[in-house]
Amino acid sequence: MRVEAKIEKQIDNLLQNTIILNRRYLDDEQLDRGEQFKVLKEIFDVNGRDREIKELSSHFAPIFRDDHPIHLSLIGKTGTGKTVTMLYFLNMLHALCEKRKILMRHVHLDLSTPKPCFRALNDLACLLDAAKRYKKGISLDELMSRIEDKIKNYKGLFHALY
Repeated sequence: MRVEAKIEKQIDNLLQNTIILNRRYLDDEQLDRGEQFKVLKEIFDVNGRDREIKELSSHFAPIFRDDHPIHLSLIGKTGTGKTVTMLYFLNMLHALCEKRKILMRHVHLDLSTPKPCFRALNDLACLLDAAKRYKKGISLDELMSRIEDKIKNYKGLFHALY
């Protein structure tokens, strides 16, 4: 058998007997948000995170009796899935709130990389549709005032994840 044929046969054999179908799923940062949520749905659906779901649910249950949720801090090592899990949970919670006609909105402000105060506030203002993206020309007080007005005028529950 020729070398080329041996190589091709070996590669075909490896592809047919692989355990990992798509290596991108080994590093969730390579996945878009929809793919990350798909993976989390599979994990949650096989009861792989029952304790975490129970804990998160207990923090947000007061929403359904017209009260504010309990403050929540997620602590853990970098890359363990805290943010994407919380976003997934908040999306499910949002759907449940819509079903029960409860106004609820959440935004995610990414502060994983260091940013100047102005940039972080500008990012938050943009997420809230309170301002356009500024590079300069607006004071921090004005930016804060716009953010506060937008949040103050919201009638439902508002949650910011950062």
